[in-house]
Amino acid sequence: MLTLTEYLARHRRESAPKTEDVFPGEIYRSTRALYYDVPANDRTYRVFAYLTLPQGKPPRGGFPAVVILHGGNGMAYYEVTKMWADRGFAAIAPDLNGKCAPSTSVRNAVNPDGGPEGYGTNVRGEHPWAFFGVLSAMRAVDVLAALPEVNAQKICSCGLSWGGFLNLLFAAEERRLKAVSIIYSTAFTDESSWGQNSIAPLSEQEKRDYAQKIEPKNYLSKISAPVFFTAGADDHAFSMENRRRTAAALHVPVCFSLRKNFPHANIYGFEEPESEIFCQSVLNGGMPCTLSAVREGDTVRAAGGAEGVLSLVYTCGDASAIPSPEWEELPMPQGKANLPAGCTAYFIAERRRGGTQWSSPLYLAQP
Repeated sequence: MLTLTEYLARHRRESAPKTEDVFPGEIYRSTRALYYDVPANDRTYRVFAYLTLPQGKPPRGGFPAVVILHGGNGMAYYEVTKMWADRGFAAIAPDLNGKCAPSTSVRNAVNPDGGPEGYGTNVRGEHPWAFFGVLSAMRAVDVLAALPEVNAQKICSCGLSWGGFLNLLFAAEERRLKAVSIIYSTAFTDESSWGQNSIAPLSEQEKRDYAQKIEPKNYLSKISAPVFFTAGADDHAFSMENRRRTAAALHVPVCFSLRKNFPHANIYGFEEPESEIFCQSVLNGGMPCTLSAVREGDTVRAAGGAEGVLSLVYTCGDASAIPSPEWEELPMPQGKANLPAGCTAYFIAERRRGGTQWSSPLYLAQP
């Protein structure tokens, strides 16, 4: 089996993108439903997507832009492109599972030219799902960069769940990305109980191919854009420890919005404003949160916050476990807190005026 880099070298063909509207005109306030072409080797695929531009005149240089990668059992959501457009971004959301627009016929109708189905761990055939997903996402960047309203130097990505998994691979290969937002997801899925259950139907060779060629841990060192992680400690699919390991393996600035509770759902995860704030901040040369924890014996002190309300979120269980262990929260009124007896892992959460939530990285009590 090829690596992702080898696959792209074989199949990626750069050319002027071709788009075709599925419906005449806009379907809702500057939103188009379209197909865009994905040339691959000796065939051209047609991936469905929603594309929304912000209202009004573009700023000097053009709008910043974002590629949105949906999660498992999801599809392209025009609701999400509208959210980002309302925040000032041109947004494209491709369908990553060979589907058409829901309103073309039946919800989840198969798009015969849309590429492989089998979201997630599909490793079979010439186009494994994850590899073709990266190819489709790179072509979505081509579509954005060709728009006169878009600033091609300010393109970001945001992926949720399996889309976040894909986003790690995408960011490793797509040098035009300036900021990368990962919602829920991590690398090292093959080493987690949830991931092992997902790949259980594969043959032994396919499991090895997944672990060695598809799993994002193999490509993390190639990511060149700052990365943002949003997740709940209670996530049912991606563990806090694997998220810590993923962030630690990166060689770029990393920002966090870890919370005690954060429901895992396709639309809900995209609704929070922190991803857009992160992208805007990075595009303007900054970082919205540099909060960290400084440990002095059994006392943890916050450093680098922004005068928000701080709390210590901790567990006495196994932070690598799925389902997640119990997590507790202690206030830090003076920016300090003592680690409770038996604590195994912790992070500092910050709630700012206006409702946004940020955090430090996850720390192990006994590294």
